[in-house]
Amino acid sequence: MKNAAVSWVVLLATAASAFAQLAPPDFLIPVPPPRIELADTNSAPMQVQELSVAAAVRGLYATVDTTLVFLNPNPRLLEGDLVFPLPDGAAVCGYALDVNGVLVDGVVVKKEKARVAFEAETRRRVDPGLVEHVKGNLYRTRIYPLPAHGTRTLRLSYTAPLALAPNGDAALLLPMPRDPIEKLSVKIEVANDAAEAPVLGGLGDRRFAQAENVWRVESTSTNATPGEDVWVALPKLPANLSSVEKAPDGSTWFSISTIAPLIEDKPPDLPARFHILWDASGSRATADLKKEFDLISALPAEIAYTLTVFRDAPEPAREFKTAADLVAALKEVPFDGGTDFAALAAAIPTDGVPILMFTDGIDTLSDKPLVFPRANLRPIVSQTTADREALRQACSGMLIDLQTTDPSAARAQLIAHPPCRVVGIVGTGFASVQGGGRPAVNRVTVLGQLTTPEATVQIEYTGGMLSDPFTLRAADARAGQTLATAWAAARVNQLSPRADQFEDDLL
Repeated sequence: MKNAAVSWVVLLATAASAFAQLAPPDFLIPVPPPRIELADTNSAPMQVQELSVAAAVRGLYATVDTTLVFLNPNPRLLEGDLVFPLPDGAAVCGYALDVNGVLVDGVVVKKEKARVAFEAETRRRVDPGLVEHVKGNLYRTRIYPLPAHGTRTLRLSYTAPLALAPNGDAALLLPMPRDPIEKLSVKIEVANDAAEAPVLGGLGDRRFAQAENVWRVESTSTNATPGEDVWVALPKLPANLSSVEKAPDGSTWFSISTIAPLIEDKPPDLPARFHILWDASGSRATADLKKEFDLISALPAEIAYTLTVFRDAPEPAREFKTAADLVAALKEVPFDGGTDFAALAAAIPTDGVPILMFTDGIDTLSDKPLVFPRANLRPIVSQTTADREALRQACSGMLIDLQTTDPSAARAQLIAHPPCRVVGIVGTGFASVQGGGRPAVNRVTVLGQLTTPEATVQIEYTGGMLSDPFTLRAADARAGQTLATAWAAARVNQLSPRADQFEDDLL
């Protein structure tokens, strides 16, 4: 979505105390903190003077509301852009900006109307608070005016799925900048029926305490410099997990989650050759090349390789007999220029050789939905800023993310037992399901709406396999809006790669 309202969250915490610090789970993806780009590059950088965060975890989803007060330390009025990445699968659920000292909530409008409002308000020297989707999971909002020695206040919110480990464990990572903050306040609530408290890191000696039907932790500090990111790891989850919520409008939403079955059939025959498509555009400069090279090196020695390097256009193909020779050549390839996936798609061979495409999925030139003509093309991502959803949709869901999958597990997905797929949801009493159609590599989560007081739901996989049945009752629903918002976020992400075709649905 090129012009959708989105949000950024930064969680800040008290400085570390003498309490022993816990290491975060290794499946959490580090997210770099946002940056403010000032139009006047000679000015002193903006400062976050105050920050207040309230995060709520329901099932395997989180919503986070953040209020930030920015201080302009310069003796003149400035303008700037706040540029920020969001976690994979995240979407906006709120945005507000102070006008004459009062926070005014934004509304979602079509991009044409947003542009007209932006231009009209800018001429009046008023910030209309336009937030834009740049590419992939990268977003930007303009902050203007930033008064001399004055402040501006923003409130931002998003909903995102928790990060999942290969064994089905779940956690939430909340990235923090490392600058001094005059006032920090953090509040996290986790709805969990388990007797064991979630594990918390990044808030010093603070720990969760049970309050009513949630686990809760709060922290307020002044003049503190955060020293690490905040993270929350849920207790060991059962294989089957369900949650039901009643939204403020009276509708009832559910989430079900289960560990995907393993395919025990004979793995496919080993290919004699892989065709490597190597994205060498400038946006790939932050890729984790070590993980990518480790994956290539982990492939069987008897496989040969064809390499096509691409940017605005694909280069002539080259042949390599060993992975070592291929990796040595890739280490000499510079990253520069833009990406045109339309030009690449037209040049993808149809000789039946399996294709591995190392890319971030960000098309900077053609501005068209990703469409690839090959069913056995596997995209591989290793960096935070990437268009994962567009790659999933262009490649039948078969995305390999090296930020959450180690090279040995990625190798297994490529040449050993391929994961089964979610092909449908069966049962009665539900509608509007989101979450099917993807490879089931660990824990599978599905969202939907109850249409009767009681529903029975099962997840269907390839080969006719079914999950255990889930019985969901509207009478068991907790009051809340996290699952309804998470469903909407999943729907937005599904439609975003084809935003021009689904503008009304997205609105």
